[in-house]
This record gives sequence, structure tokens and C-alpha cells, in this order.
Amino acid sequence: MENKMISYIKSASIGILVIAMYFILANIELLPFNILNIDTKTLPNYIKFSYLIIYEIFTMIIIGIIMFKKLKKDFRDILINHKKYYSENFKFWLIGLAVMGISNCIIVFILKNDLSNNEELLRQLFSLSPIYIYITSIIFAPFVEEIVFRQGIRNIIKNKYLFILISGLLFGGLHVVTSMSSTMDLLYLIPYCSLGFVFAYMLYKTNNIFTSMGFHFLHNGLLIGIQFIILIFS
Repeated sequence: MENKMISYIKSASIGILVIAMYFILANIELLPFNILNIDTKTLPNYIKFSYLIIYEIFTMIIIGIIMFKKLKKDFRDILINHKKYYSENFKFWLIGLAVMGISNCIIVFILKNDLSNNEELLRQLFSLSPIYIYITSIIFAPFVEEIVFRQGIRNIIKNKYLFILISGLLFGGLHVVTSMSSTMDLLYLIPYCSLGFVFAYMLYKTNNIFTSMGFHFLHNGLLIGIQFIILIFS
């Protein structure tokens, strides 16, 4: 019993640390510019986006170091069991994708909006710098968000249903609350949380972060691919 408690304390501490570090790094992103008294609005886009890419790589390294032991273990496991994990969970991603798509259509009809504020912001950034959005959406977001909002929370919450609920709500909430302009935007919690619940279930089922991370890569890659097609033919 004592060994289990010590093991849980270590696991939970790592989870708390990785979550705390994510928010700390997100809040000091522009600190160098503030220290140097540089107005980022006056900087050319290529400088701003180059800096953001470098900062996101730095964030990935820090987050990866904190969770290195788990990542190393799961990477060895995914090399052996990738076919099993991905084939068994593909249907769950399709279910999440369907719920996300249907709920988005219903919300758009109710609110008479074409897109959520988060999606609108992404499209605006995409038009300014497709390369930055490609890197941040397909590489940075799946890697960091899965480690923080899936594995980090899993380290803390061991109950299956509570873990899936909290992980999905936090994942969806941060995609909505940070860009919402009215309380009606909270309806977008449905599509975003649905995918968060699915990714959390994948991690619980396989105990391998690269399962949910792989489907997160796939999902974002599909959406960005569609954006590239729209950009080319628009």
C-alpha cells in the first residue's frame, strides 16, 4: 500500500508539473519582447511567426523532458503494437469526428455563424502564414496537448470516467473559452469536447500516449489539408 502511494505521488507530481509548465510557458511567450520594450504589432510577420515556431519547439522540448520516461516507454510499446492500437481505435476517432461534424452543423444553424471563433482565428493565421499553422497544428498541438491534457491529467486522475470527463472538458474548454465572444459560444464545447473524450478514452484503453497523439496528428493533418486545398483553389 505504501509503495502504491509513493508511486502515485510521483506520478501525480509529474502530471501537475507538466500541466503547470504548459501554462507558465504559454504566459511568458512574449516576455523577451516585453523586456526589450518591443511592440510585436510593429514587427514583420515573418519575424513574429519565426519566433513563435522557435518558442513552440522550446516548449515541446521542456514538456518532453518532464514526461521523458513515459514517452520512452510508450514509444517502445507503439513500435510493437501500433497496428493493434490504431486499428482498434480508428472507429472511435470516426465516431468523435462524426459527433464533431454534426454538432458543428447544428450550432452553425442555431448561431447563424459559419465558424467558431477558434476556427476563424486559425483561418486568419493560416492566410498570413500557412507554414506556421502547419507546424503548430500538425506537430506542436498534438504533441503538447496530448502530453498535457491527456497524460498529465491521467497521471493525476486514476478513475476511468473522471479522467475522461476532466480531460475532455479541459481540452474542449481551452479551445473555446480562450476565443469566445459571447456565452452562446459555449455551445462549441460540444464538438471540441467530443474529440477530447475520444482521445482520453484511447489513452485509457491502450495506456500509450502515442495512440491518442497519432489520431490527433491525423485529425489536425486532415483539417489543415482541407485548408490548403481551399487556399489553392480560392
